[in-house]
Amino acid sequence: MTGEKDCDGNRELSTLKLFLSASGDVAYPTSKPFLCFGPGKLPASGSKLEKSCDDTNSLVCAWHSDSDRVVLEMDGADSAPASLFDTLLEMEKAGIVGVSVVGHTCQRSPDALATGNDRFAVAHVGQLAIRFKWAKPGAALRFTNCASAFAASAISAPSSLVEVVWRVSFDSVTNTLSPKKPLLFPKAEIKLEKHMVVRVL
Repeated sequence: MTGEKDCDGNRELSTLKLFLSASGDVAYPTSKPFLCFGPGKLPASGSKLEKSCDDTNSLVCAWHSDSDRVVLEMDGADSAPASLFDTLLEMEKAGIVGVSVVGHTCQRSPDALATGNDRFAVAHVGQLAIRFKWAKPGAALRFTNCASAFAASAISAPSSLVEVVWRVSFDSVTNTLSPKKPLLFPKAEIKLEKHMVVRVL
């Protein structure tokens, strides 16, 4: 990890860069998170998105398609990443129907049976969005908090290697799917040979 330092000796979020150096042959799968955030906070359930001029260390959950991937938290463990469509479909197969998605509208295609185009129309509702806000980590950077060292602009910037995938949980009482925390997953299996170096962020 490289980056310029501010007057207090801390690395500037906007200048950090993360490189992956292979000490041996590497094949990192798409089923495991590549980077995680440290401690953070979400707004209280049902509260409106806080407006802030300083969003360098916060990320808004905004899905625009049922093809966007999520990780479903079940019994304290995460599922493999799957599209919203596949996640909702699996829930329907388990008898869970009419699920609402916090911060979004989610409607089944009305002509699904007639056209065979079985999809969910997912749209982000800005006023009820979920924002995950993280604290800058200390000097001890590790897999479990490394993502928190970066600015939101770097995390959300287009990348050929990684993408933001939100962990979600299901509340059976309210029948809702709620975003919990963003994770960074490989878009495809990352294969590197010994001594190869690639920039991740």
